Order: sequence, then C-alpha cells, then structure tokens
Amino acid sequence: MKTPIAILQKIKKTLMSSLVIGVVSLILVVGVIYAWTEPGQAPPGGNVSAPLNVGSIGQSKSGGLILNTGGAAIGLIVDKGNVGIGTTSPGAKLQINPPTGIEGLRIVSASNWSPLNIRNSANNTDIFRVNQSGDISVLKGISYIWPTSQGAANTVLTNNGSGGLTWSAAGVSSQWTTSGNNIYYNPAGGEVEVIGPAENPLQALGLGAASKIAADINAGYKFTPNTNGIITRLGLRCDSGTRTVRLYDMSGTVLASANVTAAGVSAWAYTDITPVSVTANTSYVVAVRSGSGNYCYNNPVTTPVTSGNIIINDSRYFSSSDAMPTTVSSGSSGSMLGQADVTFKTKTVTGTGGYVGIGTASPGAKLEVAGDVKIASWAGQNLAANGYAWVGSLLFQWGTYTSTSDDNQTFSFPTPFPTASLSFSTNGIAQASASKTKSTFTINRFNDISGSVEFYMIAIGY
Repeated sequence: MKTPIAILQKIKKTLMSSLVIGVVSLILVVGVIYAWTEPGQAPPGGNVSAPLNVGSIGQSKSGGLILNTGGAAIGLIVDKGNVGIGTTSPGAKLQINPPTGIEGLRIVSASNWSPLNIRNSANNTDIFRVNQSGDISVLKGISYIWPTSQGAANTVLTNNGSGGLTWSAAGVSSQWTTSGNNIYYNPAGGEVEVIGPAENPLQALGLGAASKIAADINAGYKFTPNTNGIITRLGLRCDSGTRTVRLYDMSGTVLASANVTAAGVSAWAYTDITPVSVTANTSYVVAVRSGSGNYCYNNPVTTPVTSGNIIINDSRYFSSSDAMPTTVSSGSSGSMLGQADVTFKTKTVTGTGGYVGIGTASPGAKLEVAGDVKIASWAGQNLAANGYAWVGSLLFQWGTYTSTSDDNQTFSFPTPFPTASLSFSTNGIAQASASKTKSTFTINRFNDISGSVEFYMIAIGY
C-alpha cells in the first residue's frame, strides 16, 4: 500500500509533464499564427509562383536568371535541342534575333586569345579563326598573316605562297619583258595583242537619213581594210524590223551573220558577233537581206571612199537571195544600198616601237626568233589548188591551168592583186611571150606545141 508521500510525488510528476506539453503546444500554435498571413486576393489570385524544377514540362520565368555564381567549371549545358535569343522558335543550335538598333552578337577579345574560332567536325582543326587583332588568321583551314597597316591607293594584297600577305602595286604578270627600247618573250607561253578602237565605216561617213523602198534584195558594200584587224559587230539602219546582216569573203563564203533589230532610218544598230579576223588589202562584203520588208539606201555616194582604216570600194546588191551581192551599184553618183555596216578594230602584235624577240633577250630585228618557226595558217589565205596566202604585205598566188591554143590566152589569178602584180612564172609549158595585170596573166606558147597542155603558175604581188 502506497504511503501518502508516494502518492503526492506521483501527482507532482504528472502535473509537470502536462505543463511541459502545454507550453510546447502553445509555442507551436503561436508560431503558426505568426507565420501565416491571410491572402490579399480571393482564390486563386495571389498564389505563390511554382519554383523551377527538374520536370520534363517546359517552364518559364519572368525574371532574370543568373547561374554559376559559385564558379563551377561548366556554367551551363544545353544537352539537346536549339537555343533561341529573341525568338521562341530557333531554327539552329543557336539563333539570335536582335531588335532594331541592338547588336546581335558582341565578342570582347581577351588578351592573347582568339575571340572567334570555328573548328571541323572532329574538333581537331581550325577552319575559321579571327585573332585578337581582328585579322582572319585562318580561312578554310589555311593560315594567313596580314599586313599591320592599310595599303596605299591602287595596291592589292599578294600572297607569298605561304600565307604571308603584303600590299603590292596592282599589275598583271606577263610573259613579255622589256629591255630598254626592246621587248622579248619568255617561251613559257602567252602572247601580246594590241586591239585598236572601234570603227564603223559607213556610219562614220555621216550620211543623211536613209530612204526606203519595198523590195527583196540582199545589199551592202564591198570593203578593204588597209591594216590587219577584226570585225566585232554587224549593223544596219532602216525602218523597224529585224533583218539578217552577213559578212562574206570574196569567194561568197559567209564568215559571220547576225540578226539586227533596226532602230530607224537615222539611227544605227549593231549586234555583237564572234570576232572575225580580216587581212590588210583583202576585200570583203557586208550586206543585209530585206526579205519581205523594205530595203534602205542613200544617194548619191561616191566610191571608192576611205573611212578610217577601211576603204569602201563600192555598193552592190543581189535580188531575192542570201548569196553575196555581186552587182555593183555605186560609183561617182551611185546609191549606197542596204545600209549595212561593220565594226572594225585594228589588231597587231607589237614591240612598242622597239624589237620583238622570241627566245632571245636581245633581238636584232623587228622580229627575231631564236628557234624553229611553225606556221599553222596565214592570216589571209586560200589553200586550194588555185590559191593564195598573204605573207606580211606580199601576196603569193599559185595555180594549175590548161593551155589549149598557140595564140594568146588569158587566165585569172586566184584573187586580184590589190595594188600590183610584181612577177609571175609558169612551169611545164614553153612560151614565146607573157604579160600580166593585177587580176590576169596572158601567155603565148610556141607554135610547135599542139593540143592541151597543163602548166603551173606562181605569182608575187601586193
């Protein structure tokens, strides 16, 4: 049986435990009441924003975001997908869409480090690099060293073959070298052509507006350049419409043609062609076919007439055909039919007033070749059985002919000599006499020769 003292001690212990529990509960209740503040808006307004988390759903944050304030070795990794700055739908690993007036990307260079470097897919070779000075030091995997200052006016960057760039005077490398008043050629390859200014012979005569008439003719003019050159355009003037202009040699072969749209009876129109070489003292014809439209003309026009480097020998026509015109119209008071024209440019290979050497640095003549000379073709030639070739200013002609009579017989040279026939000779026939003109030669064979006799002729003139 418990004593009264034991009972009192048990009651005291129970009261102390209850008191401790009550105090602790009161503290907790007061703390909760103190930490909670009633929302200022009706639900769901005033809710606290959800924090960023590791979930798979995309999240947004209206405030700024600062990362890696602790200085970790890697501050940010985007493992997959694209990154957009100024765009919510980036189309590349990094797409920057800056607003107007704001730089899209600024890279501030650190000392002795390249601010921009693009590497290959293996990440072991630079393919593009901008160094700290702003130079493109690597381009397409090739290293370059740039000049340290701006070049002078009219200078260009040159490469020493190892990526070293320097400013040099602008110029074109040439296989030709000057030595005093002479020029010589390095046999490694190349040539020098000097092309003169454009000349339009008929247009340059300053004729008045052309007249026109309905007829189908092919008409133009015969011309002879007094120096070697090229024809670069064919032209005409007449009423509206497109017509074909043709360039012929004296055998009737079409050397070039072009469709030219007329600009009126007073305005000349020209069409470019592949340049055609023409030879000094050799004649050609330019003509335009009117077809079902009008043909145009001027009169009177006195021919021959010299226009620049071209002699217009005469005007000529051929009815209802594309064939080379052969009927001469103009003379002291004839008409210039067709109103066709050419653009002529002189073309020469020159030593600029000195000597030209091929294979030698010290030529002793206008042209000296140290080695063999091989000529594939002459500038003006016809290598037929009865043909000719211009060699400089001399015209060589040859042919095979047949004599059928003891009397005087006249034969035509393959082409007329423009100025004179200097000499001709025959082989295979004995002749009593012979004579010549610019276009023909005449022989009188001995009377004791009977029947037909074939013989050969060679002639030289200019």
